[in-house]
Amino acid sequence: VLFLDSDDRIKPDTLSILDANLSECPDILAFGSELWYYENEYSVPNDKFNHRQYDRMLSGQQYLDQFVCERGWGPSAACFYAYRRTFLRQHSLYFPVGLLHEDELFVPQACALAQNIKILSNILYEYRMRENSIVHSAKLKSYQDKMVISEYLYDFFKNQHFLTLA
Repeated sequence: VLFLDSDDRIKPDTLSILDANLSECPDILAFGSELWYYENEYSVPNDKFNHRQYDRMLSGQQYLDQFVCERGWGPSAACFYAYRRTFLRQHSLYFPVGLLHEDELFVPQACALAQNIKILSNILYEYRMRENSIVHSAKLKSYQDKMVISEYLYDFFKNQHFLTLA
């Protein structure tokens, strides 16, 4: 399963590259992205999200630990991953209705529950940059929803025994 925002695009060879990497049966395939400046028609690597080590398989816990240690925050863009459908169904993973920034809840949960995540070196996703997008706007609902997501994630990680309270 791929998630594609309506104003973004994938590279022409994305599906064949993903298909070629399914033989190892990862729960999640992680791949690189570019920031696509549509108006000026140029792209640059999305270094904020792209991985530093490629072509390896990690457990979901190892992946989260590495991601957070390298960046200081967790993975949060569902469109930079491909998910095994049976994995999503097995764990009843879905996007909550009515929340902005719903990826910031979905992706950390998916990664935490994954038995394995394969990191590809390929740049497959082009994320369109727009000044007036939800991600780049500062509205009260945006901040409120981020607080709700933080509370959900705290409870999720506590209930999954990823957090230990001192």
